[in-house]
Amino acid sequence: MAFARVLRQQNVGNRVNQSAQANRNKLKNVKAVVVQLTEDMVEKIFA
Repeated sequence: MAFARVLRQQNVGNRVNQSAQANRNKLKNVKAVVVQLTEDMVEKIFA
């Protein structure tokens, strides 16, 4: 019984870690897009 509880807690922990990792990846993608847009705007302004 206790063993099942430990497994369940581990699964919940893994899911939390996975979603945190997914959020970090999304954030990286957003940052990359913002940097790209900023560079494009700067190029247009100074072109």
